[in-house]
Amino acid sequence: MKTHHFYFISLLYCGSFYAQTFQEVKNLADKGDKQAQLDLGISYSSGNMVNKDNDKAVFWTTKSAEQGAAKAQYQLGKFYYEGIAVQKDLKKAFQWTEKSAEQGELSAQHRLALLLLNGEGTLKDPKKAFYWFEKAADQGDLDSQYNLGLLYENGIGTDKDLKKALHWFTKSAEKNYALSQYSLGVLYFSSEGVAKDNAKSAFWIRKAYDNGDEKAEQYWNKMELWKY
Repeated sequence: MKTHHFYFISLLYCGSFYAQTFQEVKNLADKGDKQAQLDLGISYSSGNMVNKDNDKAVFWTTKSAEQGAAKAQYQLGKFYYEGIAVQKDLKKAFQWTEKSAEQGELSAQHRLALLLLNGEGTLKDPKKAFYWFEKAADQGDLDSQYNLGLLYENGIGTDKDLKKALHWFTKSAEKNYALSQYSLGVLYFSSEGVAKDNAKSAFWIRKAYDNGDEKAEQYWNKMELWKY
């Protein structure tokens, strides 16, 4: 019979039952189960149900990542990027993030694009950054949709295309992403590459303003968008 185990850290156990469950997951991890190893890594990292222990978090996350678990590879990349319980190493951060991204881990694809764009742990490569932003954006990642809009708006890693920038800003703005709402409002007001529409500009700037974007508040007042 196949053994099923779940993220025990998300469940509320108490007393001997929790101890038994923890031990079951630990036993699976000791036997090489990569999901159980990831479970332990997450638990030790968050301090949920066990005492927070970053050294153990890195140990078990590494075990899982080395077996090819994409989520563990992404997490390990973050550990190296932030220098948590390991010496900060941007090259290793990039390598583990890339492994995860290539397996389809959405968060890793976005982070990999940022590393490539900024040249962290690797050479700057705007074209590859564009590729990974687009890949993540197509799967609905709001951060990537916004960043893809910026790349199109500024012609970074691709040809400048304000219509495509508008498209991607709209995608995430409609999901209440404040930065895209602001960028969309500015595009409509400036009319650079798109038809000027003060009403739409006011609508999106107000949305961003209501979502706490400080630049949107300043723009709203400076351009007197309340008139529209």
